[in-house]
Amino acid sequence: ASDRALPPSLPALLERIASGDPGAFSAWYEQWFDQALASARRAARGDEHAAADITQEVLVRFIRRTPLLDSDAAMGAWLRRTALHIALD
Repeated sequence: ASDRALPPSLPALLERIASGDPGAFSAWYEQWFDQALASARRAARGDEHAAADITQEVLVRFIRRTPLLDSDAAMGAWLRRTALHIALD
């Protein structure tokens, strides 16, 4: 048996982030940053500078108004949709 604790469920983690828990944001960032960057790269069509800017704006929007989602699939969709909207703007 592993001594490592299971990560909190996504809804619980998002609730903690929305309430201002910086440790919860760190846990979310560890788990979701790579997908946020990949979504931004797709939206930027390979332009790394644009992808970095899009990723930064995705994270800012996430922190300003943390979406309260119920699944990893919904979180992935939110990241993709937000990156695409930012790229189109």
